[in-house]
Amino acid sequence: MEHVNQAFDYLGLDDWELLERGSEATTGAAEDKAAKSLDVPRLVVDLAAQSLWGQSLTERRDSLVSADSTPQARGHVTRSLIAELGKYIKDRHGDD
Repeated sequence: MEHVNQAFDYLGLDDWELLERGSEATTGAAEDKAAKSLDVPRLVVDLAAQSLWGQSLTERRDSLVSADSTPQARGHVTRSLIAELGKYIKDRHGDD
């Protein structure tokens, strides 16, 4: 439970419903990639996505690409969303 508190503190959030929505969200490799790329815990990515979009990174990406899109197109959208998440996290957390 301590890591959950730390993730909320990291983002300056207090909306605990984000955690519930996040636990119900479809997630996958995109969240792992984002966490590694942004050098934050996976839970921070999950909470930030829920706070920003009301859905997981995977769900957001899938809503923006067609079912028959190429892996390259999906990757392009994923990278763009990771950049957006990175800005959001930085804005919420600030520079340390």
